[in-house]
Amino acid sequence: MKIYHYTKGCHLKSIFKDGFIATEQKRNTNYFAPFCTDVVWLTESKSVPVTALPYIPSIPSTNLGIRQHFKKISTDYASIEPVIGGFWRFGFDSRNHKFEKWIFSKARNEAKNRKLVKSMDRIANKVGDNIRLFWISEKDIPLENFTFEYFSIANNEWTRCDPHTLAFREISSGDGYAIIVYPYAEAA
Repeated sequence: MKIYHYTKGCHLKSIFKDGFIATEQKRNTNYFAPFCTDVVWLTESKSVPVTALPYIPSIPSTNLGIRQHFKKISTDYASIEPVIGGFWRFGFDSRNHKFEKWIFSKARNEAKNRKLVKSMDRIANKVGDNIRLFWISEKDIPLENFTFEYFSIANNEWTRCDPHTLAFREISSGDGYAIIVYPYAEAA
């Protein structure tokens, strides 16, 4: 079965430079987040988990508090995309020995009595992210034997990309970089 690690475009440069997807505390960009685990999160879900979205105050669909109470809020991907550099995912085979189901994992078992972990599981289920679909790796995941895809807002679909064509071009304002990647050519 294929499982996915979803990420923001703003994280791609460091992931490809390092050659691995790091555990959450190793590449933490939110220093205020109260981590109670140090894993790489993956899911069987074919869409971006709500709990993986960054909180952007001007975009209500990224607020987990609102999402818990109003379940029918749809994710505003078009507004989120330019803020984070797009939605990207890495696909892996779940049979890889590095991966284990979150609900049966040693990491969850060791942390499940912590109030924050209980809350994390409850919130994930309340916003529609079934925790039974979550997988983890307690170690960094090397970029080996994976698929790489970009979510096209215009087409509302995932497009498989060739990671060997990935390039980053600095934006003239110095405020970041543009991501350039080419989809795999479809056979005629």
